[in-house]
Amino acid sequence: MKVTINIVILVLISFYLHAEDGHDLWLRGKSTGPVNVICSENSSVINMAKHELHQCWQGKANASVVLTVKPGKLIKGDGYRITANGIQANTDRGILYGVYELLRRQQTGAAVKDEAVNPSYERRILDHWDNLNGTIE
Repeated sequence: MKVTINIVILVLISFYLHAEDGHDLWLRGKSTGPVNVICSENSSVINMAKHELHQCWQGKANASVVLTVKPGKLIKGDGYRITANGIQANTDRGILYGVYELLRRQQTGAAVKDEAVNPSYERRILDHWDNLNGTIE
């Protein structure tokens, strides 16, 4: 009888638990209003940046954000120039990194000032200690 009660409790608890899939690692905010994203470029990376802005925007409702892929004097590699109204980058990836930075600043309450942000390394990678075969180093 005691085992049966424990199993029932375990089953009931499992209905209330919700495991995360890792998609929302840090970008947990949900949009507080619509945003108008203006960009003449079109690629899978740019489309992802637009999607993230629409899903997670926490700035002024109906604001416009201009995404511009154009070389800048102070921008290197996948770096970007961020302002309150837009992001300029040399590459599509730079636009995506800039969008993530803009959203991070919105969620943390950090000021969005006009500045160029360049990567410290030529290639950006995720350095996980997990191996693809499931082992951990």
